[in-house]
Amino acid sequence: MSSQIVVAFARGSEYTFHVSDQEIAPCGRDEANAWLDREWIDLDCIPTNPVGKILLLDKILCVAKYAGERQFTSNAEWANRYARAVAAVLDRPLIRVDVGEHQVG
Repeated sequence: MSSQIVVAFARGSEYTFHVSDQEIAPCGRDEANAWLDREWIDLDCIPTNPVGKILLLDKILCVAKYAGERQFTSNAEWANRYARAVAAVLDRPLIRVDVGEHQVG
């Protein structure tokens, strides 16, 4: 299933990615999750859960947040890789990552 991923930082500041089945297939869910794990570590993300448990949706949100909007505007390769990873791990036709509201829907 192809996916549309929207990453929103602020009102009017959204980035939309269309990820086809062919782009998701080589990645796979496990590899996509491993990529998000590596980015989490590289970006020095801090868990939002007070117990320290890192949930998948928190990982998706925090990687976008800590990478920052600039990463989405200045590094198309990284932004597309993020979108493919999110599409692979969530497997939904439409995904909205709202960094400002701290929501994935």
